[in-house]
Amino acid sequence: PLRIVVYSKSLFLALTKKKDELRNCGLIGVRNARILQALFHLLDLRQAQTAFRQLSDLNPTSSPWVQLLHKAEALAKDGVSKENADQIDLSKAPQPPICGARLSTLTQSLATKGVRTSQALKPRKTTEKIIDLVQQAILSQSGNLPEKGSIWCAIKTKNYTRRERNFFYLAMHGAQRIGKYWTNIPGYEDRAICNHCNEIEDMEHILFKCTRPNQCNIWEEAARQWPDSYGRFPVDSLGLILGCGLLKIKVKQEQTESAKRLLQILVSTTAHHIWKLRNESVINRDGDSISRPESIRKWYHSLNDRLTMDRILTNRKKFGNRAISCGLVENTWLPLIEPKPPDGWVTDPEVLVGIR
Repeated sequence: PLRIVVYSKSLFLALTKKKDELRNCGLIGVRNARILQALFHLLDLRQAQTAFRQLSDLNPTSSPWVQLLHKAEALAKDGVSKENADQIDLSKAPQPPICGARLSTLTQSLATKGVRTSQALKPRKTTEKIIDLVQQAILSQSGNLPEKGSIWCAIKTKNYTRRERNFFYLAMHGAQRIGKYWTNIPGYEDRAICNHCNEIEDMEHILFKCTRPNQCNIWEEAARQWPDSYGRFPVDSLGLILGCGLLKIKVKQEQTESAKRLLQILVSTTAHHIWKLRNESVINRDGDSISRPESIRKWYHSLNDRLTMDRILTNRKKFGNRAISCGLVENTWLPLIEPKPPDGWVTDPEVLVGIR
């Protein structure tokens, strides 16, 4: 008999309780479907008994394979921390005789999903150009070239609000109605030009190059709030904004999670705030710039709103497993709060804290 200890809970369930269910649906919409399909077939070809155990169910102090368990856990953690997944060669793996979903369990929804996943989507030139921009920006900052899938997954982080995620998603596709979008519409060509700088108004121009006082000074405030102990504020281009979730920050190991979270909050809040200021100036004020004090005051208001939301989201009675840990919220925001708040400030509604 073969005994296999599995570190991942999702993989353990896929190989045991959910194996038949996944097979019946033809692994449609399942991540790593080709690898699972080959693994299922190899298990079917085995004549002897195969037993699976989950690593968390074992007691390392009494287990005879303590060293092996620690090695497996270390390898699994190394794999999770990789930005780019390893490519597994399945060309030599035996192919199952029958593939696809079982007709007796096939639903219209599953069939539609299967048809869509089988159709190769034509890449958009603008999207490919922006993805390449993000990849090169991350490569120059961290030395690693991220995969396209890693970039899209980084945008889905819960450290961004829903509106910020939508903003980044549209920016990745170049789908905002700015710049060259208007050059192809007769009578509206003038909207492609920034009425303050007389240059093409693309997203790079709006977030960094525009000389409006309400836009160019916000990044200075964000850099000023960035703690000195975390090093230089690392974001200075559109590529680094969109790939912010993949940036590496050289801090102590215990500060890594909170530092990355703070950077993502600062960058997403600032970029989306500048976009809103631009829209208010162009659409609601006929091109009149918003004053510097007003724009900075609104930025701090947005940042304090985010701090308040984080404090609310620590309520486990209300949010259950979706709640954020108090320690993470405290480590994220404490470097920005002056004077230092009292103990328990995260969950105590009577304690007033803010960033200024």
